[in-house]
Order: sequence, then C-alpha cells, then structure tokens
Amino acid sequence: MKKLLTLTLVMSLSLFFASQIHAQSYEKAIGARIGSPLALSYKMFLNESLTAIELYGNMSRNGNVFSGYGWTRFGAGAAVQIHNELDDVLDNLLWYYGGGGSVYFWRYDDNTFFDEYDNLSFGIQLFVGFDYKIEDTPINISIDWSPTLFINGYTNGFGYRSGSVAARYIIE
Repeated sequence: MKKLLTLTLVMSLSLFFASQIHAQSYEKAIGARIGSPLALSYKMFLNESLTAIELYGNMSRNGNVFSGYGWTRFGAGAAVQIHNELDDVLDNLLWYYGGGGSVYFWRYDDNTFFDEYDNLSFGIQLFVGFDYKIEDTPINISIDWSPTLFINGYTNGFGYRSGSVAARYIIE
C-alpha cells in the first residue's frame, strides 16, 4: 500500500509541475458519483485558473440479513479542487487535487450493538483524480481517489478505500 501511495504522490507532483493552466472546457455540471460514496454531484468552476468546487450528497445502506443489524447513512460534502491541463496527452483532459469536508448522519437498525457510538461523523477528505469533457457532447466524466479521515462516530479513523467514477451532464 505504501508503494501505491508513493507512486500516486510522485505522479501527482510530476503532473503538477509539468502542466500549464488555461481555461476549462465547461463551467457547471450535474450528475452522479459512483463508488464510495455513491452520491449526487454538482461541480462548478469558480474562475479561469481551473479552481472548482464540488458539492455532493449521498445515502447508503449496509445490512446483514444473518446478523439482523445494519445501518443507513446520509451524507453531504464539499470540496475545492485545483485542475491542471493535460492537453499534451489528450484534449479536454484535466488532472486535479484538492480537499474538503463532509458530514454523515447514521441510523442503526439495532442500537444494542452501536449504543456506544454517536450517530454523527465528520470527514476531512483529500482528492486526486482526472476529469475529462467528452468532445462534442455535454458529458463530463471523472475518476478520483479520496482518502478520508473520519472524526467521531462508528467510522472514526482513516479510510483510504474511498473513490469514485463520476458522470455529469454539462449545464454551461
């Protein structure tokens, strides 16, 4: 795992120093993030230097038929992402990094097991990924990795398995 993290960091830094900043190929898009978490997504570029904000909201369900307990999670979050062009690789391809925060509300089916845990968690997230606007269509896709530090609640601790593939419809 350490090798993967080191490789990701080295590649990200290489791309950061090799990229040039120009105008983005879209301004606003709405769609879905598929992965962890599964969420609705709204992405908006704030300026010509490729800074964007992404807002997302989700609901997930985890249950175990054999044990008789499970949980439902509602969450919302926001992230600031700095994009950099990769036009020398592919037109309309950007790579990005950034950070944000999230809040999760948990509801447990069987509170006897989870009584000692709070039903509210906060997350501090990092993002690194790729964003692509499909030429001649109003579609944007992205893929990212978003490790999260959870504070409070049942999921207290570091989660490195978060990431998503997103598909969005371009509004402007």
